[in-house]
Amino acid sequence: MPIVNITIMPQFSVLNQNVYEHDFKELYDLIVIDPVFSDSNDNFINLYSKLKDCVKEDSSVLVFTDWQNQYRVQSIIERKTEWIYRNLIVWQKTDSKRKNSYELIMHYSPNSHAKTIAGILSENSSSLADRLVSCFAGEGMDVLDCFAGSGTFACSAKMLGKNYLGFERIEESHGKILERINEAERLKGYSEQAEKDEEPKEIW
Repeated sequence: MPIVNITIMPQFSVLNQNVYEHDFKELYDLIVIDPVFSDSNDNFINLYSKLKDCVKEDSSVLVFTDWQNQYRVQSIIERKTEWIYRNLIVWQKTDSKRKNSYELIMHYSPNSHAKTIAGILSENSSSLADRLVSCFAGEGMDVLDCFAGSGTFACSAKMLGKNYLGFERIEESHGKILERINEAERLKGYSEQAEKDEEPKEIW
């Protein structure tokens, strides 16, 4: 199968690669890990062993999981990294077809000083990604998305001016990711133009 990578700019890419096979050498301000929850212990051990040294002093790591796998994943993270467990965020998914659909987001950081949020967040996936990216990564900071999926965090990073590296091994997803990024760019252009139109004009 051919390698299909999306590169919007040098600092914004989605790689058609298995994240478990990648050798990470860079440091990131925000790492988002939203895997298949039932994935194997070996894959998780491999991933966290590689990511443990990819954080900056004030980085945040957001690990998505569910009730059944929380403690399994948590024990792997605590064995393989020195990250500090900061908080548990409960996400009530308003765009799910199932009623009362929840996911858990475990927040880790290399120290106890990094900012955090807590509580139950009830919103759709796009607004959740916007909130998390805004909270944990400032302008121009580096976001690593280990499982890009349909591009929800990619769109948020693009709209909010972050550097972004995502991994998605399913080639068919890349077309959808690119489509969503293009739509986000179009909406961003409309928003910026509307702000300019609303600026007061000098009258001579």
